[in-house]
Amino acid sequence: MELDIDQETGLVRRTAPNPYPFGSSLLTDLPSPSAAGDPTHPALIDGDRAWNTAELSHAIARSGAALHTLGVRPGDRVAWSLPNCAELPIGFIGTQLAGGVWLGINQPLAAPEKRFLLDDSGASVLVASQEVLDQIGPAADRRDITPEEW
Repeated sequence: MELDIDQETGLVRRTAPNPYPFGSSLLTDLPSPSAAGDPTHPALIDGDRAWNTAELSHAIARSGAALHTLGVRPGDRVAWSLPNCAELPIGFIGTQLAGGVWLGINQPLAAPEKRFLLDDSGASVLVASQEVLDQIGPAADRRDITPEEW
């Protein structure tokens, strides 16, 4: 079996099996209004906040564009440490749109464990709650932001 390797990212492209027999095999295509059919259909609900498919697609694109503006390029690691909230799936797909590799860092980890994951992964960006940013402190080679900053 010959592998289809993306020359820019070095990742293997899979053409089969398609996870959805009726749709795209790309995660980044799933929330698009054209993939969902009805752009007004509810797509994500987080407490009293809700996004329809069109709004979710826009939020994901905005997330990816913000990361690109921060300098994220294909293959760069982007760490996320947030409570369970809508920004996590939005950021997960947005990171992939920017070409980054998403790294989830569990909030209950101790500060030294979080710093180890960040240092070991070489994350160039950390998106985290202010509480986490205060806990781990800044790093010279990493851009730290909260979701509210974009």
